[in-house]
Amino acid sequence: MFRRVMKHAVVGIAALFVIFVTFSSSSAAKVTAKMSIYGPLGTYEVMGGAAQVFKNIVESKTGGEIEVQIYPDRQLGGDMDTVRGADTGMIEIVMCSDGGLASFVPEVQAIGLPYLFPSEDVAWRVLNGPMGDKIKAAVEKKLKVYVLGIAQNGFRSFTNNRRVIKTPADMKGLKIRTMQIKSHMEIVKALGASPVPLSGEEEYTALQQGVIDGEENAPWWVDTAKFYEVVKNMTFDKHVYGVHFYIISKKFVDSLTPYQKSVIFEAGRRAEVTQNGL
Repeated sequence: MFRRVMKHAVVGIAALFVIFVTFSSSSAAKVTAKMSIYGPLGTYEVMGGAAQVFKNIVESKTGGEIEVQIYPDRQLGGDMDTVRGADTGMIEIVMCSDGGLASFVPEVQAIGLPYLFPSEDVAWRVLNGPMGDKIKAAVEKKLKVYVLGIAQNGFRSFTNNRRVIKTPADMKGLKIRTMQIKSHMEIVKALGASPVPLSGEEEYTALQQGVIDGEENAPWWVDTAKFYEVVKNMTFDKHVYGVHFYIISKKFVDSLTPYQKSVIFEAGRRAEVTQNGL
């Protein structure tokens, strides 16, 4: 009798162990998240360095349960394409410019008003305060995404191939590429130049072929995109403060455990701070 009871007990425990191992394996199944950035990878690259921090935190704090695969240099498409991808759940995480979001969420244009912020410090405080909360809420209302952070792209300034710009009068007659943000186009018009809204992918070739005389961008991107090869002059006038949004598919986030969600949002905050520092 005792032996039969022990035999059944051992079999029962073994069965429970198999069930436990199976459950544990399925609950800890690896999840892969694609992360799109339009800049290059690299520890000291503004976007690439921040993306790597995000990846490291997520993978280490989830014990590898979530793997973040970074796709740099527009491998998954331009800004508007990747924003659509996040909205539909085809791409899990996207770092995009304010220009990429403005076509979907007009409220984003508020950040692009001329000479709005006197310094980076002021911009960081404002975008981490009530104004930033309102813009994040507008994005989350109109798209099926969550906003993980709003990071610094940099103060945008003018480049051109025709003359050195020292006063507003020097802008007259220039064809200047802008992002597809109405406030940016209006700034260029108000200064007497003609705005030419183009996607970032078209910018280098347009400068090279003389389709445009110049463009406006943050200095780090002029360097990263090698615009110095096709443009002669830059005036550091800091007319607009540019940002990058870190957005993540709601469909993806809602599929995660509460702990995994907390890690994702913490990683977003840390990546934002890293990019601001870089």
